[in-house]
Amino acid sequence: MKKKGIKEQKEVLSDLELTEEQVKRVQPHIPTITMMLAFYKRFGKDALEVSRDWAFRSGKARGEEVKRRMNIQGTDARAIETLFNSILSDRYDEETIKKKLVRLSVEGNKFIAINEGFCPIMTAVKMLNAPWNIVCENYSWPFHHGMAAAINPSVKQEIPKIRIRGDEYCEHMVIVQEQNP
Repeated sequence: MKKKGIKEQKEVLSDLELTEEQVKRVQPHIPTITMMLAFYKRFGKDALEVSRDWAFRSGKARGEEVKRRMNIQGTDARAIETLFNSILSDRYDEETIKKKLVRLSVEGNKFIAINEGFCPIMTAVKMLNAPWNIVCENYSWPFHHGMAAAINPSVKQEIPKIRIRGDEYCEHMVIVQEQNP
C-alpha cells in the first residue's frame, strides 16, 4: 500500500466530496487503519488478532467512559441503545443523523444499528484504498462490540448485512445473552 502524505490525504478527501464535518469524522481513523495494515503486511494474520483485541478493548474503554458520564444504568439492550445514541453526533455528520440514515432500535434482547449513510470507516477505507473487509472485521466491528460489552460483558455481535458484500446498508446486531439464575 502506497503511503499518502497529509496533502495527498486532503486531496483524496476532497475528491470524495465530503463536507468539512465529515472530514473531521474520518481523519481520526486514518492513523489506526494505516498502522493496522502496516502491521498486517509485516506480521500477517497474527497482527489482525492483536488489532481485533486492541479495537475491542478501546471500544470497551470508550463505552465505559460514556456509561459513567451519562450515568447509564442496566445491562439490557435498552441500556446499549442509550450508550450508542449518546455518541451518534461524535461519529456521524449532522446530515446523516437528520436524514435518519443511521437508525438505532431494540427488539427484545437485541440492539440493532442500521447505517445506510455516511460511515467514517468506509470513507477512510476508500481514501486509503485499503481492504475494506480487513478494516471492518478487525477494527470497526470489534470496537462496536467492545462498546456494547461495557454495558454487558456477555453480549454477542452479529453483522447480518454489510455493504462490503454489496448490501445497501450495514446492520450491526448486539444480542444480550440470557443470564443463568
